[in-house]
Amino acid sequence: MLSQEEKNNFKKYLLSLKEEIRERIEDDEGLNIMYEEIEKALEKFDNNTYGICEMCKEDIHINRLEVKPYTPHCIACREIFEKL
Repeated sequence: MLSQEEKNNFKKYLLSLKEEIRERIEDDEGLNIMYEEIEKALEKFDNNTYGICEMCKEDIHINRLEVKPYTPHCIACREIFEKL
């Protein structure tokens, strides 16, 4: 489970990433998708579900969050999701 300090750091990073993307989003569909994923991740802080996989409800490993802090899935579930 993430510590409160780790959650705060991820939230700060997501907020700054969101602002950076907002400035470049106009005609880039990939950035639009990323922006929406970041918005969803930020909402999870409000309901205390940040860092929890949407599929299996287990904690997402911190290494995964460091690579993609707005990910909705752990590695195992991401692989299952991509096969669907």
